[in-house]
Amino acid sequence: MFHFNMNLVIHHAYSLLFFFFIFLPAFSMSTSKLLSTETLTSNRTIVSQRSLFELGFFQLASDRWYVGIWYKNLPERTVVWVANREVPLSNTFGKLKFSDNNLVLVDQAGTRVWGTNFMGAVGSELVSELLDDGNFVIKNRGDNDTAGFLWQSFDFPTDTLLPGMALGWNYQRGINRYLVAWVTPDNPSKAGYTLNLKPRRWGEEYVSSSFPELFVTNARNLLYRTGTSIDLFLYTTEMYEDLLLEKGPLDDRQEQSPMDEAFLKDEIYIPAVQEVSFTAYNDSIFTRLTLSPDGILQHLTWNQTVEKWIESWHAPADKCDKFNLCGSFSYCDTKKSPVCRCLRGYTPRTETESIGCQLKKKRSCHIKEFFRQRNMRLPDTTASDMYLLGLEECKGNCVSDCSCIAFAVWVSANGSTVCIIWYEAHGLVDLRYSDYGQDLYLKMDPSEPDEKRTWVYIVIGVSVGIGLLIIMIIIAFIIFRFSKKKQQRAKAMAERIEGSPETEDLEIPLTNFETVSVATDNFSLTNKLGTGGFGTVFKGKLPDGNNIAVKRLSKASSQGTEEFMNEAKLIARLRHRNLVRLLSCCVDSGEKILIYEYLENLSLDCHLFDETRRSKLNWQRRFDIAIGIARGLLYLHQDSQYRIIHRDLKASNVLLDKDMTPKISDFGMARLVREDEIEANTMRRAGTYGYMAPEYAMGGTFSTKSDVYSFGVLLLEIVSGKKGIGSYDSTEDRTLPGWVWRKWSEGNALEVIDPVIRDSPSSSLAPASVFREKEVLRSIHVGLLCVQELSEDRPSMSSVLWLLGNENAEIPQPKASRYYARI
Repeated sequence: MFHFNMNLVIHHAYSLLFFFFIFLPAFSMSTSKLLSTETLTSNRTIVSQRSLFELGFFQLASDRWYVGIWYKNLPERTVVWVANREVPLSNTFGKLKFSDNNLVLVDQAGTRVWGTNFMGAVGSELVSELLDDGNFVIKNRGDNDTAGFLWQSFDFPTDTLLPGMALGWNYQRGINRYLVAWVTPDNPSKAGYTLNLKPRRWGEEYVSSSFPELFVTNARNLLYRTGTSIDLFLYTTEMYEDLLLEKGPLDDRQEQSPMDEAFLKDEIYIPAVQEVSFTAYNDSIFTRLTLSPDGILQHLTWNQTVEKWIESWHAPADKCDKFNLCGSFSYCDTKKSPVCRCLRGYTPRTETESIGCQLKKKRSCHIKEFFRQRNMRLPDTTASDMYLLGLEECKGNCVSDCSCIAFAVWVSANGSTVCIIWYEAHGLVDLRYSDYGQDLYLKMDPSEPDEKRTWVYIVIGVSVGIGLLIIMIIIAFIIFRFSKKKQQRAKAMAERIEGSPETEDLEIPLTNFETVSVATDNFSLTNKLGTGGFGTVFKGKLPDGNNIAVKRLSKASSQGTEEFMNEAKLIARLRHRNLVRLLSCCVDSGEKILIYEYLENLSLDCHLFDETRRSKLNWQRRFDIAIGIARGLLYLHQDSQYRIIHRDLKASNVLLDKDMTPKISDFGMARLVREDEIEANTMRRAGTYGYMAPEYAMGGTFSTKSDVYSFGVLLLEIVSGKKGIGSYDSTEDRTLPGWVWRKWSEGNALEVIDPVIRDSPSSSLAPASVFREKEVLRSIHVGLLCVQELSEDRPSMSSVLWLLGNENAEIPQPKASRYYARI
């Protein structure tokens, strides 16, 4: 007889339910919000409105579950924020929900493991939302004002800084935002490495006036600091003017509490907000700043083509980035050996003392002389003073203070001139040589005598000289003995190159090295015309009397045979009056040489940026040069048998013949693309900053529109007579396109025009010639169209030619660009 076993049925039912919930896949909620009445569990996620970011439960080990935020649609999960990084869940039975006006995360037993701890007043029903910038916020329902957020994850970063996030102190809200690295790539617990903004701090008797710098620390050990130029690391840095100390009367300001807009102490004003923010130049590109588990600060950008994160820079980058590696009054230079060098007027300490340097002799009090130490990352500013003063006023302050040992003048991103003064008590620490460094003025006693030579030094010098002479004799003997073998190897290599497929396709004659050497007088410096990207150009003269230009590839250059043959084959097959003509090449004796037609008037930059020669460039000549360059580019992009992207168009790569006809040169970086290929990508960026399009400089993506951007910068240079990157009439403008855009948008476009052609009585811009004035303004307008931030907004070269040549053409309005200030 069959017996119905109810316990067995119930057991199987529970088993089925268990497996159902275990293997039920997580699914995304249809909204980006979590209401106060809802609960988030491990089988659901929240997705931002544009599906850029996702929040939910994720697993890093069999017994460790976390709640975090990651990029939604990337092939590899990249977590940018973790809620319970220190207290993981042991299983999937966790819940994220509202409790007492706060979001809390509870485990299976209902124990709270994480919460928002918001203590403020609540106006209505609460709701949490994941925004498209990756910020997870709590707000009153229906309140979309960012200032009304009751709590936000951006105020509590983990190891990653996203665009829109900030680091630093906000005393009004009582928060300090900093990054803490993960312990390992699969353990988000807090490691020893932190990245924080060092603010001005209270002391017992004074207020520290240190510049707000980013520091990487491990426990209490300072490992790395950015220095005063934080903007070199972040695309956009918002530095507030109030970060600069202003000593003196504060008018009618009344003392306020530490949570008000500012602190007051001893008539020194300290702002309540000290922070730097991180902004991406293009919202469509994923970019982030991450502190790795080993303490490396990395800037990473997602490359959609190769589907991986590409590192733009990292810090520390070398041994000189280590904090105070060389000690006091010493600087670090990776180009020297040893890397540590004493500052001028200082000498190394004895072996029994600590590292660093000390004064050669005691200085008198009121010294008025200073030595300018160039290209320095400025010393640590922990015990320095800062004032809103210029160079001379800053120097005067240092002269009048016996304890002052050095000063520097720094120009902030908002154009403020800041005087920084260092004192003897703290010394000068953590200096290094940097190509982007600044001038440091060291107080120097002019009476300090030079060290006299003694007979010991003379003996040493003579001994070294004799030793070098013996070595030179030995080297000369070795060179002479093996010269024949070297010649044989060179001859064999030349024969292999001449028989290679590359040289068979050249379609130009080959010239031997001896002929080139004779033509250039053995590459005499008197025949040197200039130095290009991969070598030096010399003037030469053939036996028939014709002049030639000889480009000799540097043996230390990174351009190898591939780039050399690329340039030779490209130029040999191109025929256009606005492209330089290749006559021959040489691959003899280990040399790689290109022989061009000689152009009498050298390059465009020699005329455009020279105070004497530029006066010969009237407007008609400049306009003809611009049209010629445009026609040459159009031929490369469209009319030749290939589609060619130059990638390095600039004034120095435009040569001028005796009739001032422009000819585009230097095709070493040019790339061939297919007719149906819109754009290409490279991991090896090449070109000149100031002329490089943003998508190429930042992401390695190039197209014909990249050349259009370079042409736009060049066109603005031709009109204004100013270089693409330099100093203009306002410190707020760092690039020529940014300066021109500001003048044009203010209705002052005529101020952009080079005074040489604008103010000359014989100029084509004289009042009697209104049409010419319109032509110049049209050129400025077209130039701004060419340098727009997005490549799809820029015109093609055929459109550029049509717009420049048609007086009645309707020209669209250019769009403002955020890229100008970040080059």
